[in-house]
Amino acid sequence: MIRRAERHEKRLLEKEKVQKHKQVEKSVKEWVEKKRESEIRRQSEEKRFIEIKMESKERETRKIQDESEKKFQEWLEVKREQEKTNKKVKRKEKEQNERGKQIKQEECEKAFDSWLKQHSNRYRVDDGHSFGYTSGQLTGYHDRAANPVPSFYNPIPWKAVDLPKTKKEIKNKTKKKYIWNPKKYY
Repeated sequence: MIRRAERHEKRLLEKEKVQKHKQVEKSVKEWVEKKRESEIRRQSEEKRFIEIKMESKERETRKIQDESEKKFQEWLEVKREQEKTNKKVKRKEKEQNERGKQIKQEECEKAFDSWLKQHSNRYRVDDGHSFGYTSGQLTGYHDRAANPVPSFYNPIPWKAVDLPKTKKEIKNKTKKKYIWNPKKYY
């Protein structure tokens, strides 16, 4: 009987061990399941948080881009207006300069015409040289205000004179190109 009781106690102890083991396994499974769910929840919250951050950054960048585009358009309009006013000012200055030139040209023409009318009846010398008679003989260069008769007349004027070349020019033209000669050094 002692053996039976011992066996029975052993069986009971084994059953208790198995039950405890099952309870521990169950509690471990529950803990693991809760941990997994909490991890999934944490990851989803992190994802949402990251998505919200990204959206806010995108909104900020879009806002900054919109503002920069708006400022650029305003600057462009101001620049175009400045260019228009500069063109108008330049055109007006050019017109004033042209008017001033025309007025000056007209004044010059009027002055020349009046001078021409006043001096059209003056005595003119055709060839620019003066001859006269003194004591019944023809003399050249009678009038001291007139030009004298040229003593020399060049039939081919303004012909370039060939100058001899200098030594530098001759040296530069006769200089030979350097050719590498390895036998010279080895």
